[in-house]
Amino acid sequence: MSESLRSIASGIDFSPGQIVYAEATPELKEDLLQVVYPDGQTLDVGWYPEGDPKGEYRILVVSDGDWDTPLLDLSTAEEQRLTELILEAANTIRRI
Repeated sequence: MSESLRSIASGIDFSPGQIVYAEATPELKEDLLQVVYPDGQTLDVGWYPEGDPKGEYRILVVSDGDWDTPLLDLSTAEEQRLTELILEAANTIRRI
């Protein structure tokens, strides 16, 4: 991963959500970006499995903490698609 999620997130309008954390270092971690929204949705981005260079990014949208049944579950191993998928997730939340 060459670009930090903090850098990617700075170019995305998550309103009315609030960024809880955005990883500043480009590492293959489960906890890379999390945005919470007033109506109980969470947008979460991580690398799975953590530390495995053969893994992939997962972009989840969950509602009311129900991590077992995400409203949206996207994945890609391609960093160049990450911004596109994060935008898709943010737009999904805006339509709820």
